[in-house]
Amino acid sequence: MLKLSFVSTPSTIRLTFNNFPIFSSAEMSIANPMTNHFVPTAIKTEYDYLLDFVKGVAIILVVLGHTFQNQTSNFDELYGFRFIYSFHMPLFAFLSGAAAAHWAVRLNASGSLMELTGASISRVRKSAVHLLLPFLFWTVVAFFLSGSQESIDQHLRKVFREAHYSLWFLPCIFWCTTFTSLFMLFFSTAKKIFETTRLGKLLRYLTPLPAQMAALLIVWLLFRKQLPDGFGFGFANFFHGGLFFFFLLGLVFFKRFINIRSVALQVFPYVIFLALVPYWHRTLDNNIIQDAPNFLTIGLVAKKYALIVAISGVFAIVDLSRLMYSCGIKWINVSMCFIGRASLGIYAMHFYFIDYKPPVVAAILSSLVLYQLISYIPLVRTIVLGK
Repeated sequence: MLKLSFVSTPSTIRLTFNNFPIFSSAEMSIANPMTNHFVPTAIKTEYDYLLDFVKGVAIILVVLGHTFQNQTSNFDELYGFRFIYSFHMPLFAFLSGAAAAHWAVRLNASGSLMELTGASISRVRKSAVHLLLPFLFWTVVAFFLSGSQESIDQHLRKVFREAHYSLWFLPCIFWCTTFTSLFMLFFSTAKKIFETTRLGKLLRYLTPLPAQMAALLIVWLLFRKQLPDGFGFGFANFFHGGLFFFFLLGLVFFKRFINIRSVALQVFPYVIFLALVPYWHRTLDNNIIQDAPNFLTIGLVAKKYALIVAISGVFAIVDLSRLMYSCGIKWINVSMCFIGRASLGIYAMHFYFIDYKPPVVAAILSSLVLYQLISYIPLVRTIVLGK
């Protein structure tokens, strides 16, 4: 029998499952609203906590969207589903880019070319462990639980060709990370080789990280059609206009956006998103319904409509999360940050609890229980969660 209890006191927040402790905040202070045994409290910053909080909001929206899908075959006509799906995966790519800003800054500050090469290779290797290892594990788990008649090697080949048969977002973000790491290595190599030439002088203007990411965006736009579609490439390059675009957007603008103090700039994404999202539909041309205003259905506006909706939705949710976090309600901040830290586990496991009642809540809590149990075993944690 499933029995969950939640205890909150001024100093402690505790979540238990059949009297087994899942999570406790007894060791936390108000200044440090979230941590777990993966990351020491001392190296966490307010920026990290807010990022975890937004990831918590994002994964709840993912579970809610999948719950809509599971409840009816006519889910595309549900406004709630259309609202969430217009931006929720771009939001996750944006947040992945925001998290990548930590290591991108370190790569950019690397001294010698040898040091940068080692750091770039290390980053790609870590991304493979963090993302591709869980992708492979959960692909195999899903295969055996599905009772499929195809062989495991047939299934794996199918998944590697078309990642949407499994947790496609993980290889997608792996490629985003790899694109960024390799470009930064290539850029530094070129700057070193041509440092005494006019080209070298020009490349020095691209030393700031935002300038490099702008150059990378241009290179990506020029060459993305030459890349294959399989194993997550298609999602990175073209889904919602290319999730790699949102990855770069988060890498450069997340911290800058949350520090904006202009009310007009903060409100702008809400206005654009709420004005345009009612006309969004997943399956229609340019994602626009037939009853949309005429100016949305023609020319460049129609082609960029879905991208504009996704961008404005991403920034609106980030700002809404910032406002919620800034209220300083400790139990909400602690809970949401914990959910955000566990987002990969929830993403991988919530499908198996999607029919549990109450909807959404049971799927998230059940996934958190497994996540916490898995986290206690280092080897299993690495294989299943990439940590």
